[in-house]
Amino acid sequence: MRLNSIEIENITSLMGKHFIDFEEILKEGELFAITGPTGSGKSSILTAISLALYGKNHKKNLDSKDFVSLGAATASIKLNFETKGNKYCAAWSLKVLKKNGEPIKKPSLQRIVTKDGIAIESTPEEIIGLTFDQFIRSVILNQGQFSKFLVSNFSERRKILERLYSENELSEINKKLREKLSIQKQEIEILTIKLDSSLPYTETEIIEAEQNLPTLKEEKILKQKSYQDLLEIQSQLKDILEFSSKRLQFQEKTRELDKQLIKSNEEVNKYNDLLREKTTAFDKFKLRYSRESEKLKSAITVRNKLENLKEKIESNKEKTRRTSERLKDLNFEIEEKDNQLLDLRKSEELLKENSTLSHLKPNSIELLEEMISKLQSLQGDQRIYLESKEAKERDLQEIENIGKELNIELEKQKKESFSIFETNDVEIFVQSSSEKLEERIHKLNKEILLSEQASERITLLEKELAKINLKDQKTQLEASSKKVQKFENELKRAQEKEKLFKKNQILSGLLDDSIEKSTCSVCTQTVDIELLKEIKIDIENSLETNSGAIDTTSIQELINEESEKLAVLKHEEQSLLNTIKNLQSETEQLKEKTKNSKEYLSELEVAQKEKQTLTKNYKRAQEINQSIGITTQKIQSLREDFKKSKAQISELSDSINHNKKSADVISNEIAKTIGRDFKISELEPLKRDIKQTFELLKIIDQIEHAKSLKISLEKQIKLLLSEKDELDLSTTKSSFELKESAKELEDLTGGINIDVALAELEKERELLEADIKETTKSKTHLETEYARLLTSLDSLKDQITVLENSIISALGNIANIGFKSSSLASSNKETEIFIEKLKSLKTYPETEETIQGLREGYDKLLLQEISIFKEKLEELLSTISKSEEKISLFRSKQAEQTRDKELLIKLTESFSRLNNLADVLGKNKDEFRNFVLGFIEQQLIQNTNLELSKICDGRFGLSQKESTHGHDFFIIDRWNGAMERKVTTLSGGETFLVSLAMALTLAEMTRGQVDIDCFFIDEGFGSLDSDSIEDAFSALMSVRSRGKQIGIISHIRELTSRIPANINLNKSPEGQSNIEYLYN
Repeated sequence: MRLNSIEIENITSLMGKHFIDFEEILKEGELFAITGPTGSGKSSILTAISLALYGKNHKKNLDSKDFVSLGAATASIKLNFETKGNKYCAAWSLKVLKKNGEPIKKPSLQRIVTKDGIAIESTPEEIIGLTFDQFIRSVILNQGQFSKFLVSNFSERRKILERLYSENELSEINKKLREKLSIQKQEIEILTIKLDSSLPYTETEIIEAEQNLPTLKEEKILKQKSYQDLLEIQSQLKDILEFSSKRLQFQEKTRELDKQLIKSNEEVNKYNDLLREKTTAFDKFKLRYSRESEKLKSAITVRNKLENLKEKIESNKEKTRRTSERLKDLNFEIEEKDNQLLDLRKSEELLKENSTLSHLKPNSIELLEEMISKLQSLQGDQRIYLESKEAKERDLQEIENIGKELNIELEKQKKESFSIFETNDVEIFVQSSSEKLEERIHKLNKEILLSEQASERITLLEKELAKINLKDQKTQLEASSKKVQKFENELKRAQEKEKLFKKNQILSGLLDDSIEKSTCSVCTQTVDIELLKEIKIDIENSLETNSGAIDTTSIQELINEESEKLAVLKHEEQSLLNTIKNLQSETEQLKEKTKNSKEYLSELEVAQKEKQTLTKNYKRAQEINQSIGITTQKIQSLREDFKKSKAQISELSDSINHNKKSADVISNEIAKTIGRDFKISELEPLKRDIKQTFELLKIIDQIEHAKSLKISLEKQIKLLLSEKDELDLSTTKSSFELKESAKELEDLTGGINIDVALAELEKERELLEADIKETTKSKTHLETEYARLLTSLDSLKDQITVLENSIISALGNIANIGFKSSSLASSNKETEIFIEKLKSLKTYPETEETIQGLREGYDKLLLQEISIFKEKLEELLSTISKSEEKISLFRSKQAEQTRDKELLIKLTESFSRLNNLADVLGKNKDEFRNFVLGFIEQQLIQNTNLELSKICDGRFGLSQKESTHGHDFFIIDRWNGAMERKVTTLSGGETFLVSLAMALTLAEMTRGQVDIDCFFIDEGFGSLDSDSIEDAFSALMSVRSRGKQIGIISHIRELTSRIPANINLNKSPEGQSNIEYLYN
């Protein structure tokens, strides 16, 4: 995990918005400091990181709202970070005040995590892989706590370690275990009581219920079938009753409609006769209307002609008047144009006398003007080119002067660089020297480490030699040898006895043969039988005495067993002798190795000083080389500028020459055009001549224009005179036509008003048409009513047919229902008869009395039967349901008891295990805690030594020894003879180094497998002197080289001034802070 940036708004003293870009700061290196006076909000930055990621803070007695700046309504944090190649943003916001300034009782905290700008469900804990407690222990290193940890006694160290590593979890294990045991014990007791309670039914009752259930279900199926048949009969009968009533009603309506149709037909015929009479009268009127309207329309045409003639005469008179006025105006304009032409000709003669270019055509004048413009442009460009060339020549001289100065400076820098190592190949020399020194330091560290290991090995070997006891081994060897000798003697005696026993057995057998045969079995001579019997008795007594006392096999086994032990003891003795010899030899060799340990330490110190000197000189050489590089770049840049300036001067010279040639070409062209020699100095007079020539051309155009206008005016006068004559003739002709039309109008009308006569004729026609329309409308209405009645009658007949078909269908359905009278629930004879009669009906009821009889049977018999049937069916269903519930409840309880028994077994086993664990952990609550913390402390020491070897170049090591108060820490200083001394003797800087290594170790132990590339070191700098600060800074630079972001929280200027980048917090008198970046 790496931090990219954080935006903080209104957190403690950080009022307003503050932005920290860690990527920008860390461009100077992976180490930065958070500085500022006490109370400026340095630790608030760490609090903001914790709140953004986890919504928690390390000060557990404070709530999130306690971190909102006083007086601020809202606070927010946005933390941008990356892990495993992905970028995330964790946002935290909290509103604590309403708009009116009143505090919100329960502020609602909002937290959002986004990936590439898109909100995701994952929490920071899942993304980073650390819990909050792990985070604050592995990212925020409380170095000051470890300084205290080093010098504390055994019990105090246990408390600090538990707080730093496990956050008091260990002390709670025993308590939680006891609580779990108590809970499980209660659960076992509850289950036991539950199992003791009996089942709700006996097994016999359940078996009986299960046997009866199939019969009840079969009965249910039959009754449901019969019930459905009854419901179907009821439904069909209900339809029959309804359709039959409607059929009778529709038949009554049909009879009424027949009467209405007869009456409607009579009315329609009556209106048909009336319409014929009115249509005949209207046809006669149309003939009279046609004659009179044609005569009146002709009269209107003549009247309109009279009015048009009057208007035409008046219009001609007006046009004649306007034409006379226009002729007068045109004659005046012609007079003015004659005067204008006279003035223009005078101006033309005057300009021709003064102009030298009047012989040129207009297009030649325009070309001449264009050439003059080009010539002026070339003159302007020539001035600019000359000025630019002079400026570039001055710049060129300045570049030469600067170049000389830089060359002198470069030579000085090269001499200074060469004087440091007296070689030009600085990198190769430093690398070679550094590698040699590193190899030398590595070898010396290795020799010192080997010497220390040899000293420890000598101590161990001497202890082992002291443990070896050859005297006991020799005593055991002698005792074993005596046992073997003793067993061998016993074996010899046993073997002799065994031989004698076998011999006596053979003699006894021979004696028996000899006594039986009365001759010797060996020599076949006669023997004394009595003597042989006595001898046999002596032999048998001897056999009886030795019987069971001879066991050579067991004795041989004892000898073998003891011989093996003897061989092992001899081997062990020889092995011990060899071991002593080897240990003594190894001890001598190791003592030889430890002789030069002090020389190695002194050589190591010299080598490390040489390394520091080499590093310092190398840094100086790098700085000078950087300056040489910068100077070289400047010289190279000047050379490029010199080349550019030279090239630009050359280009400007070419441009000047080109412009001069172009100007000469244009001058020659001008001379050709004007027909005489031309010099550039004559440019202004030529421009004036061109202007006068343009004015002359303009006057000539005006003269031509005035002539064309005069000709146009003369043509207009001729046209107007002709138009005036035509108007006079038209007026005379119109006056004659007016008299003729007045006479014709009198003949047509006889003096009556044309408009009144025409209006009366139109009014009569409209009244007749309206009367015919009203009669036609009434007739149409009657025909529509007749058609409606006819359609209604047809519809009623169709509906009657449908109803009759439905009744027949329902009767057929009832006849096909397979309901048996024996299935009736009431056993009512009337109901049985009613249903049978109903099933035997073949046609629909014809009278209201028949329908009423069926309705009474429906209401009194059929519905009552259905009600009784439903009650009995529900009773049967209830009986089946109760039996099923009874069986289900019993089986459920039975299964529950089985599960409870299994659970009881598991709980009992778990209780037994936990009880055994409680016994192992001990009755004392601190017994297990102290054991675990002791183990963690050992791991912490081992890993701290690894960190110290990296930070301190192998100088310091940490060890632990028993004392009267537990275990105390000792420091091993390998640069001072590897002597052990108490940690209380460490200087401030040395204490910082050891506690920093311990803090880094605990962070690594806490984070597990999670990659953490950033951490903050808080506390531990205030008590350091200048030498200690130097040591602390060196250690921090060593840790920085591992590629991790390191933030130091301190207000010690001697330390923070040496760190490349500082996040500085300035606190105002009002208690508010702002953030600035400082670079050292």
